[in-house]
Amino acid sequence: MSEVKEKYAGSYTKIPVDDIILGERSRENYGDIEDLALTIQDKGLLHPPIIDSNNKLIAGGRRLKAVKFLGWKTIPVIKRDITTELDLREIELLENIMRKDLDWTERPKLVKRIDDLMREKNEDWQRKDTAKLVGRSIGGINDNIILAAALEHMPELANAKNEDDAVKKLREVQERLALTELRRREVIKEEKIIQEDRIAGITPAQKIKRNIESLSDRYIIGDVFKNLEKIPKDNQKIKFIECDPPYAIDLSKQKRRSSYTSDIKSYKEIPQEEYVEFLDKLTHELYRVLSPRGTVVFWFGMQWYSDVLRSLKNAGFFVDIIPAIWTKEHGQTNIVRHQLARTYEMFFYGRKDKEASGVIKLGRSNNFEFKGVYSGDKYHPTQRPIDLIKEIINTFGAFLPKDESQILVPFLGSGATILAAEEMGYHAFGFDSDPQYKDSFLHEVRKKEAKKYLMD
Repeated sequence: MSEVKEKYAGSYTKIPVDDIILGERSRENYGDIEDLALTIQDKGLLHPPIIDSNNKLIAGGRRLKAVKFLGWKTIPVIKRDITTELDLREIELLENIMRKDLDWTERPKLVKRIDDLMREKNEDWQRKDTAKLVGRSIGGINDNIILAAALEHMPELANAKNEDDAVKKLREVQERLALTELRRREVIKEEKIIQEDRIAGITPAQKIKRNIESLSDRYIIGDVFKNLEKIPKDNQKIKFIECDPPYAIDLSKQKRRSSYTSDIKSYKEIPQEEYVEFLDKLTHELYRVLSPRGTVVFWFGMQWYSDVLRSLKNAGFFVDIIPAIWTKEHGQTNIVRHQLARTYEMFFYGRKDKEASGVIKLGRSNNFEFKGVYSGDKYHPTQRPIDLIKEIINTFGAFLPKDESQILVPFLGSGATILAAEEMGYHAFGFDSDPQYKDSFLHEVRKKEAKKYLMD
């Protein structure tokens, strides 16, 4: 508060109440003056108003009105020199932060005006400087400035209960507008592709072949770390990472027998004694390649909760310590005499930029309730349902425009994330070390393409 006190430095004096000039004020709502007057009458005027050398009021409008209500003829004031409008607005805001808050609809306008004036005065001024000046987070300042502009074009926002409520309503409007724009662009894109195919004489069979080749190219066989090394730092296109690494467990002891049990033998796990080192290397690489405002979803086994959380945070991610869960209709265990069937799996979700929202579906619960993949349809031991992955993308990774956004899947496995992203119009790609799973993935792709062909 010492910085604020410096700004109030000036000489104390007493002048006639009627000599004070109100002038242009940022405050429009002075609240209940009578209650303040009674307090001043009882306790005295603890904080004198601030005026400039011409007796123009800078801060303390409510106190001035209160003493007039009480019939005071003179009033103690702090007089200081004001050379610019910036001095006037800055002191008024700080004064009201220290005393009674401005009406929430007034604060954003004043914060924006101060930010604008400071930028005019100093070309190196940034939002973080405004945040420090008024004692708020950068996110809070950004919200204020966005709200100030929104209130001009959307007066109905003033009906919100408070600033947080207004920000929530504004984001809901922005989300609806984004989805509308998304649909419009996707329709245009699809119509353009159809038109181009028609002109080029592309047959349905050729189109299916082209789609299969495209999806096959996105399923890259090779070591995850060697492939991650090829991706440049802060890749602007990789907006979302869905990571489902090995859990360093023996699946043959955890999964009940089914038609895909034989596939477990080819599933490559990480030795437990090497797992922490593996996690640290992986999370740092994911942080390195992700877009600066990108988000990440990271699946993990319960026994590794602390290690995974620590590793993600050390890499630089901002992570909610309460994970999200996928709950299934039916659980599984191979030790029925000693364990209940496990009906849920967990994942952490986080973001690279502290001020980024990280969650697109505002207010959604952390419970993702979807039926698991029927065991007879599984071709990978950790395969997840397409609808679950779509919901995860919609919640954490739905960016616009789609043709400028990519989803990275470091451990592709079944390739279900590629299929889910493709159905949503996103470009997903990733890696896996086992060609057997890519063959199974491509078999699934051919089935889906054939089904679309028959429907068309």
